[in-house]
Amino acid sequence: MAKQAQLTSIEVLQVLRAELIKFEAAVRETLVSIEITATRPLEWVEHERSRYWPKQFQQASDRLSESRVALDRCELASATDERRYCYEERKALQRAKERVHLTEDKVQAVRRWRVLLRKELDEFLVQTARTRLFLDSEVQQAIASLRNMSEALDRYVEQRGPQPTSSPVGGSEGAPSQEPSV
Repeated sequence: MAKQAQLTSIEVLQVLRAELIKFEAAVRETLVSIEITATRPLEWVEHERSRYWPKQFQQASDRLSESRVALDRCELASATDERRYCYEERKALQRAKERVHLTEDKVQAVRRWRVLLRKELDEFLVQTARTRLFLDSEVQQAIASLRNMSEALDRYVEQRGPQPTSSPVGGSEGAPSQEPSV
């Protein structure tokens, strides 16, 4: 069995409706804000990192080639000179190899993160779309219902007009008394 509301003021419905409208506007504004914030990491990965790391990989590959050439020259020169061991060139080659491996890993990580972030963002946008649908249907329906209730109660109050105050039984002045006739 449905419970009845104990409404003591029609204005309460109007205040509730106004607050619900404010709430809806705040939720919509927040949705826009968090959607913008949620897209930033994907944009960063897709636009900045996806260009940066391949460029770094190309530069590291070039340095690796240069380091190999420098080591080969050193080893050719040291064939005649036994005192030179090409230590600096070997270290430079090792650093260049490490940089190439690092940039390869970063390029692969960017690819993985692009896919993962796109998937997560799409799921998030589905949820925000559901929230918007709720705002468009349920909250709008509640706002309309509150307006209709308030208007109906206003009409009811206007139709009833002022109610006479009732007095205690047998004690009303100005009313004809009905005494039994003998």
